[in-house]
Amino acid sequence: MELANKRVIIFAVHPDDELLSSFYVLSEALKSGSTIKVIFITSGESNYLCNIKVYKKLLSIKNYIEIREKEAKTVMRELGIQNFVFWRFPDGKLSKKKNDLLEYVLQEIKSFQPDVLIAPSMFDVHKDHNTVGLTVYTALSLLDKQDIKTYYYIVHKNSSMNFIDYDVKVNLSDNLKQKKEVLLEKYKSQFLCNKKFFLSFLTREEYLSKCKLHINLPLQVDFIGKNLIWIKIKKNSSFLNPLKLNISSITEKGFVDFTLKINWNKEKVPIYFEKDKKIYDYVKLQKLSKGTGYVIFPTSIIKGEEIFIKLSNFNPVYDITGYLPIKRKAKDISPPKTCVVIPCFNIANFCAKSAKRALKYADNVVVVNDGSTDNTKDILEKLSYRFSNLHVVNIKRNSGKGKALLKGINYAMERIDFDLLITMDGDLQHRAEDIPLFRQAWMNGGEIILGVRKWNKKVPLRSKIGNSFINVLCSFFLKKKVKDSQTGFRGFSKEQLKKIIASGCIKEGRYETELDMFLYSYLTDSRIIEVEIPAIYLNGNATSHFKPILDSLRIIKELFSFYFRYVNYCVQRNKASDGGFILSKRAISSKRNTNSCFNKE
Repeated sequence: MELANKRVIIFAVHPDDELLSSFYVLSEALKSGSTIKVIFITSGESNYLCNIKVYKKLLSIKNYIEIREKEAKTVMRELGIQNFVFWRFPDGKLSKKKNDLLEYVLQEIKSFQPDVLIAPSMFDVHKDHNTVGLTVYTALSLLDKQDIKTYYYIVHKNSSMNFIDYDVKVNLSDNLKQKKEVLLEKYKSQFLCNKKFFLSFLTREEYLSKCKLHINLPLQVDFIGKNLIWIKIKKNSSFLNPLKLNISSITEKGFVDFTLKINWNKEKVPIYFEKDKKIYDYVKLQKLSKGTGYVIFPTSIIKGEEIFIKLSNFNPVYDITGYLPIKRKAKDISPPKTCVVIPCFNIANFCAKSAKRALKYADNVVVVNDGSTDNTKDILEKLSYRFSNLHVVNIKRNSGKGKALLKGINYAMERIDFDLLITMDGDLQHRAEDIPLFRQAWMNGGEIILGVRKWNKKVPLRSKIGNSFINVLCSFFLKKKVKDSQTGFRGFSKEQLKKIIASGCIKEGRYETELDMFLYSYLTDSRIIEVEIPAIYLNGNATSHFKPILDSLRIIKELFSFYFRYVNYCVQRNKASDGGFILSKRAISSKRNTNSCFNKE
């Protein structure tokens, strides 16, 4: 870092932060003849525990402010810094004063014209620190001051921040360590209260970074689309430890803040204006395995070009994470190349109509003739001569719907270029005109799209009872509400299909195959979107080959069988991870990359 004859400004959230984070920079800047200004944002008056421990009594806020500012003045005098100021923003309440603080920071940068700027990082877990970091970052963006060399420091971090990339990393000499310790002791009100914490800054390096971090956090942006943003939260929310997602965006009027409380047992929750706690809108939640989940909210909620999110709980001082920046606008996402797979067995009267209707909305259609004994094969092959993008796969003997589906999927994976694969039944009980819903869901981040049927009075009783029973079993197994586990109208991203096939968890059979694919998708934390489709049953569902009692028993058996296969799969995956291979869960194609200021591991 070049400091000779530079104008250097340091933002300290509390008196002592300038020493803890940037003592080396201060020393080098003073030695090289730089002009230095230190801004104390608050006077640190909210630290009542230190009050009692050090002075054996509870001082008034006014007296405590005087003590802390006097200590800071002493340190500044010892260092030889003449230019410093106390802004006296309320300690512990900076998040509510972001817009006022932004005005102060903008004015200070304009008037001082720094060459080098040092500020707390928005990734710091202390609420006041990440608020100041976000405010400084925003001010520099608004002023477009790219010529200012800006560095951020972290005083308060947690175990999830071990992967931070630093631009400046300094080991203090013994002489500087001794001098730093002497100066830290000048902050008597803090040093005597938490001596271990202060001395730890003598044994470790001083770090400064730009906005390029590799952080393993319980909060990550999984997908940014034109309409939806998927935020994955790898942390449980409970009554005793409720989680909140804080969202901040910058507009022409300044910061606009929102909060939402996370309850994984709900499908949607209200999002509130932080200012007046009024409900602004509702966002969707998707519960995942092990108490984690996705927060899915529409980009229309946030008006700014860039938004910032952080995860918090009931702790009044520290957040679970600092702020993470997200570019609101995603790269252009082209409509997906779509392939439809239709298994057919003895439905000569319907299969041709199903295929032709699907061709109106899909780029390619694969029809699997599963050993039909009627003239289904002849009808499909004649139709394939008319349409070059209609592919017919013949199986000699009837093998069951699941095996026919996998045969069609493997054919598409090997021979057809697609982004989205949709499975449909061939008996006209799925409408081809609903395919655009699946395409839009893919563009909104769906790795799995489920066509959830809207039940009505015309649904045969045996179908309604059978589906309801299996849904209850799946809900119990997955510990989340399942609406339609038996729907055959589904969409899969190509990346998701690769993982499903490679897992070895999927059994070839009748209805077990679709159930396994459904369970695997939920247990591997896939992004799942449900689209509503009508429940259509022709002639009392006469074309269905589903045997309510026998197939329901087979599905119950498969639930337990799948569980043991999945456990074995997880064991093998973990062994592979130890050997250097880690199975990715994100499954985002190159056409659907996440935009972010930081890199995620």
